[in-house]
Amino acid sequence: MEEHTTILRQLLNEELSRDVDESSVDMDIFEELIDAGFISAINVCSDDGRGYLEPKITFNGRQYLQEHSPREISAKERLFTVGKLLYGVLIGAAILIAGVIGFWADLVTIFGN
Repeated sequence: MEEHTTILRQLLNEELSRDVDESSVDMDIFEELIDAGFISAINVCSDDGRGYLEPKITFNGRQYLQEHSPREISAKERLFTVGKLLYGVLIGAAILIAGVIGFWADLVTIFGN
């Protein structure tokens, strides 16, 4: 699937030429993307070989690319995650301190002054 997303990214970033043939991309994958409706292009295949003109990524192709690309985490999401982590650490530390104080109180009660 990585090859599929690479071709779609190349189209999105206008890195592929206006004429695509077997020397520029894996035509089997390119044609899979056309058949799936992720790319539109003018078919100029002939006995000499396979080729397409003016390839463009479609709306469905953009959606596929968005769903299969790593999502960037915003600064707000990172801060929220760090906040949740710190909250958990503080709660854990409070429970630990309460346990130690309780244990110390029990020792004082058992062994006296």
